[in-house]
Amino acid sequence: MAGSSIALIGVGDLGGWVLEFLARSGGIAKILVCDLDETWGKAKVNCALIGAAFFDHYPEITFKKMDLHHIEQSAEILSKFNPDVIINCTTLMSWWVRQTLPPEVYKKLSVAGSGPWIPMHLTLTRKLMMAIREAHLKSHTVNTCFPDGVNPALAKIGLAPTVGGGNSDLLIPRLQKVIQNELGIPAHNISISLIAHHFHVVSLVRNESMGGAPYFLRILSGDRDITGELNLVRLLPLSVKNFPSGNAAHPYVASSFVKNVLYLANDAGRITHAPGPNGMAGGWPVRLSAKGAEIILPQGIDMKQGSRIVDESQTFDGIEEIRVDGTIVITDQAASIMKEVIGYDCKAFSPEESEGRARELLLKFKELKNKVD
Repeated sequence: MAGSSIALIGVGDLGGWVLEFLARSGGIAKILVCDLDETWGKAKVNCALIGAAFFDHYPEITFKKMDLHHIEQSAEILSKFNPDVIINCTTLMSWWVRQTLPPEVYKKLSVAGSGPWIPMHLTLTRKLMMAIREAHLKSHTVNTCFPDGVNPALAKIGLAPTVGGGNSDLLIPRLQKVIQNELGIPAHNISISLIAHHFHVVSLVRNESMGGAPYFLRILSGDRDITGELNLVRLLPLSVKNFPSGNAAHPYVASSFVKNVLYLANDAGRITHAPGPNGMAGGWPVRLSAKGAEIILPQGIDMKQGSRIVDESQTFDGIEEIRVDGTIVITDQAASIMKEVIGYDCKAFSPEESEGRARELLLKFKELKNKVD
């Protein structure tokens, strides 16, 4: 049977939705599902197979137990399957888990942004990318784990995933819907070029507009630029109203990642939006095809200006800078909040240090949760 082959690494809550959507997508012949939990992984595979059958889709889906801490074994599994695209859905702690803290604690902690929590997402992603390198694969990789911070850190040490998903990409269809309601223009006729950061989505959810962080936004109706005709101060906050939060949002978050997997696997050549393309910080307009991710800049901005926007924006998310060796430096404000609220004292860490930092963060988080619950 003709079609693409996809390797899905990690079938937690988000990865489970990714699997269900991939199984129902046309043009995919084989899916390899990998997870540390064999019982859970096989159950998820069976669920996806039966669900897809109701839609007359019958991809070949197999399961392999994978422990990313064993890089050579992971490389061997991936080498034998040789997928067109690998999607990474692994993390040591999902972003929404912090929302299980009491609201007053979470609100105070959230001001630090996502930067201090990067070790949770970087640790396993780094080991997966090392396994891909060891297997000498040419597969494209879509990273679901905070690509705004993880992808650029890994790029500095030669391990960049092809692209990410979610984050600022989530604003595109939301904003199309709001403009459709405002002007009566069909959503599919609205083209949006956005250069932004994960922080912008978080800020909008907090009802803080774009939070003072810079961004670039151009909106076209057909070929006509309508950006100046829109009251973006009013419309942007509307784009995040009446949406579920936490892991309840995962169905549409997973859709962003699956879109990028399909564009890469099926050589779509489609222009879309995605964070972390080729190890760049922030979200960019990109063309996704079998060649990978290509940033497509709209008129009126160049790479230097776009890079300046995301570099400045990431400071609002607790990231002061990502150094040439991949070391992530946390802002003074974020580091201070983390020390005060959770007892975690870390100003900077390298990709190699992320595993130890993640263990410490997990311990501190559990101690805090036991204390405040």
